[in-house]
Amino acid sequence: AYYEAMGTLGGGFEFLAQWNFLELSDLLKWLGRGFNFTGAWTSQGMADIRTALGWIENAMPDGWERMKALLGMGDGGGFTYAICPGCHGDDSVAFASKRKIDFDNGNPGIGLILHETGHVVDYYLNWLGPCYTEEYWSEYGFIGVGWKPESRMFSTGLHSYYDDDFDDGFEDASYSTASIREDFADTFTAWVLLSNEQALPNGWYQPSPRRLEALTVALGNIP
Repeated sequence: AYYEAMGTLGGGFEFLAQWNFLELSDLLKWLGRGFNFTGAWTSQGMADIRTALGWIENAMPDGWERMKALLGMGDGGGFTYAICPGCHGDDSVAFASKRKIDFDNGNPGIGLILHETGHVVDYYLNWLGPCYTEEYWSEYGFIGVGWKPESRMFSTGLHSYYDDDFDDGFEDASYSTASIREDFADTFTAWVLLSNEQALPNGWYQPSPRRLEALTVALGNIP
């Protein structure tokens, strides 16, 4: 009731009465760190959020300190995961913005949670860099350096995103070609899962070591 009154938790969280002490303690940890969970979450959805956040922290260089910086929480601000059906159009299942992600239903699944969080990380990588701009790092990056796994992110800009040498061919066939931003978010999802010894979603190929190394370097060295 306290967290609902403070706006940190949405209504309808009666299912928490069925959670055990360890589950509740873990949720309280994330609430204490500044996370808000609003809207009609399900018990499974909240369990998945807790799991996803824990895996992200485990995967991050320097753990929570790096994680909060890459989620825009380094200044003490909060971060909201919200259930907001129809808020971004009938065809939208989720929408990521600064320090907030909206989902269309209360049980989005770990994969979608990680993917959308990857978009936020992508934004704050650029925001934290030495040449801050209101853009996504994967698309622009500092001094033109963005998500270019074929050269371990340190691209001179001479390579096209769709070049044949972008990555290791069929190994990365499952990763998004809709845009470089979507590719980054998919790679972030795979990186977090593999860093925690978890299986990739059905139909996803094993990403190349070069791709994973590129992301590890980026997350650990910017700024």
